[in-house]
Amino acid sequence: MTKPHAIALLTDNAEIGKRFSEILTSSDQYELHRFESGLSALNGQAQEIAATHDFVLFDASSHDDLEVVAAKQLCADQKTKKPLIAITTGDTTLTEIRRLTDAGVTEVLPDSITPEELTSALARLSAKNAETSTTHAAGPMIRHGSIISVAKARGGVGATTLAVNLADRLMGHSGVFRKTAKKSVVVVDLDLQFGNVASFLDQGAGEALYSMAVDGIVPDETYLEQALSVTPSGLAALTAPNRFAPMNALKSAQIEALLTSLRQKFDYVVVDMPPAMVEWITPVLALSDKMLLVTDCSVPSVSKARQVIDFFVEDHLSLPIDIVVSFEHKPMLLSSQHKEAATVLERPLAHWLPNDPTASREALDLGVPLSEAARRSKLTRAIGKLATTLSAEMAETMSATQSAH
Repeated sequence: MTKPHAIALLTDNAEIGKRFSEILTSSDQYELHRFESGLSALNGQAQEIAATHDFVLFDASSHDDLEVVAAKQLCADQKTKKPLIAITTGDTTLTEIRRLTDAGVTEVLPDSITPEELTSALARLSAKNAETSTTHAAGPMIRHGSIISVAKARGGVGATTLAVNLADRLMGHSGVFRKTAKKSVVVVDLDLQFGNVASFLDQGAGEALYSMAVDGIVPDETYLEQALSVTPSGLAALTAPNRFAPMNALKSAQIEALLTSLRQKFDYVVVDMPPAMVEWITPVLALSDKMLLVTDCSVPSVSKARQVIDFFVEDHLSLPIDIVVSFEHKPMLLSSQHKEAATVLERPLAHWLPNDPTASREALDLGVPLSEAARRSKLTRAIGKLATTLSAEMAETMSATQSAH
């Protein structure tokens, strides 16, 4: 019989304590130990609790800064990092969620979470923790690549342009003729009906996603090897089909298997997200190490971007989302419009992509990345800078995870 997971629940809120206790004690998968105290009130005892439990859930619904400080201290002190999960209320702001994740909290869950969603989240974190531990113990035998998803506030803001060219630049080509790729990268077009990654890379439309949708195939390594196309530069691509299939035909289990297999094969998996909010994007949100949301600063686009963020973080509060401003150079000083956009989105305007229609059209007509068609363009350089920033972030995250184990 599998040993139950030891879970510490830290809360002095009777309602939250009762609800989570009922969920966790209803399954023999968990052994619950409840502490009627906030994380900050435990002082030195928090380290001992973390060391003797598989998960630590603490109540952050009071919006108390001391809880954030205590979480940060606990994460810094742990010799063996255990998943630290914050429980929040519906009025928690995105800024407060970011502070928790910046402090080192593994996951942020709403107090209204359903039993099924809580069980699923704990299972996912347990599997991820076990995978990281195995990777650290066994050395480089198991690859655990980073997943970067690209979403858009509206059509026409250049999300696919970013996805394709970010994937190209993440390869880190070097040498006189830029023939040597330092990293293996795949770009995945999940716009099942209208995806055009194939056109951007002069590749044929793929049938793999169509077959998955129509025949219910759960992809494995062999299936993906046959499904992927590879450009002359070495960039792998899973392109969208040219045959119509209903957007809701795919299932979450298929997408989870797809991304899990790809991240074991590649250093980076870049996902071009569909415009529709379908159920099967849930595993994309759960597995993404970074989400890039592309928008412009017009009022309708910013408003729509806020709606997209709210949808994404409703059940994935700790999903790291960076805002990418399209069609604008990064200004020396933010205008009032920029400041208002950042306020509405509750996050900084992190990255900027200048408008360069000539370079974009030339690359699209040739079916090659911007780095080949317009190497010196400002847009090419901006995407290259973004790729460098993300590479550094992913490397730092991986290093921190390995050192914790």
